[in-house]
Amino acid sequence: MKKSTLILLVLTLCLSLRTGPVLAEETGYWKSMPPAPTPRTEASAAPLDGKIYIVGGFTPTGIANKVEELDTRTGTWTERSPMPRPLHHTSVTAVGGKLYVIGGFSTGMWTPVNATYEYDPVKDSWTEKAHMPTA
Repeated sequence: MKKSTLILLVLTLCLSLRTGPVLAEETGYWKSMPPAPTPRTEASAAPLDGKIYIVGGFTPTGIANKVEELDTRTGTWTERSPMPRPLHHTSVTAVGGKLYVIGGFSTGMWTPVNATYEYDPVKDSWTEKAHMPTA
């Protein structure tokens, strides 16, 4: 299993607790990270260039479009530009230095979404991409 996949699995399991360990690539040992700034459930996460991005999900106040970035080298959380719309249960992946958020649900009533969004961490900006044919 790749280290980035293992990091993602552990972080996903710890999201509800808001804290958890990550595998330090430089040493191969686990290290504790600070709690995420926003408690949430049903969020999505993906590793990209030594950082882990958490997008959307349910917060105590509702469905979030919030995006937070954890720098696994420094243990620092940074709030990034929000997604174009609040979503939960999305698919997210990193390809070519960018994140892609695909599908998910837009309401607490499980309304499916066929949208695809691209996030550029260098520009800290979102671009809407071609929608899926069905949600």
